[in-house]
Amino acid sequence: MTALYGLVLLINRQLAGLVEVYFMFILPIPLVVYSAKYGLRNSLIVCASVLLLALMIALPETWFYIGTSLFVGVSYGSLVKRKAKNGVLLALTMLVSIASNVLTMLVFAAFFGYDPVEELALMQELLVQTMGSQVNVLPMELGSFLVVMLVLGTLLTGIMEGALVHMLSNLLLRRLKIEVRPFKPMTQWSVPKWTGYVAFIAFSLGILSSYVKINETGQLLLTVLMTLSAIYLLVFGYIAILLYGIVVWKRNVALLVILACLFLSVIAVPFLVVMGFLYITTELREQLLARRN
Repeated sequence: MTALYGLVLLINRQLAGLVEVYFMFILPIPLVVYSAKYGLRNSLIVCASVLLLALMIALPETWFYIGTSLFVGVSYGSLVKRKAKNGVLLALTMLVSIASNVLTMLVFAAFFGYDPVEELALMQELLVQTMGSQVNVLPMELGSFLVVMLVLGTLLTGIMEGALVHMLSNLLLRRLKIEVRPFKPMTQWSVPKWTGYVAFIAFSLGILSSYVKINETGQLLLTVLMTLSAIYLLVFGYIAILLYGIVVWKRNVALLVILACLFLSVIAVPFLVVMGFLYITTELREQLLARRN
């Protein structure tokens, strides 16, 4: 197992660090299988060996990616061995991926060879050349808008990375005949009601902030929170409409919902946000499931 990691580290060094971009997708998975099969204690020996090997043959900026990947692999595999729920596993991978992206792209960007200020300047220049006077249509100043997009991109990338690692690990463990909990259907997804209230309040404050004068930092923070809350509520609003279509109309309306969001986003998106809020905080899900049964 250590030799496999050593091979990846050597290839990454020969390619001047091009492979390490994919470390969060690749490196946790072998250790997930190992720790799920042999337990935490044995997998820690592999971790120590790989870390010592990384200190010898990897570049300093690669050490962070190695440590993060090993942590995800050991934690995920150990939780699988203890029959942890998929929600716990998914939350673990997402939180670690988000923290890793925030540290590498925002906090310690210079150490990893990334300059967010220069990146924002290039993006701003490109948008001005492309959009021209239409830049003034944006809901906020262009520089602030790009900062929001950078932060959101970092967070959403972490979420997608975590989800991808979870799905690949789950699939591989199943193929290797290692017992894992089955995925729940979307109609059985349930979250605490307070999360719906928090998300809806954050979404509402983000909308109201465009009509009230607040400082730039507050505006940026509210915009980021509003977007994340909208995505959260949209997911459950989408589930609510799908379940309603199956129960009442006896058909799959997934494609119609997607097309409505693409071509009638001004109406469809707020409607799905409200439906997601009701789906989380009321008995709507239970009523639809009872009617289906």
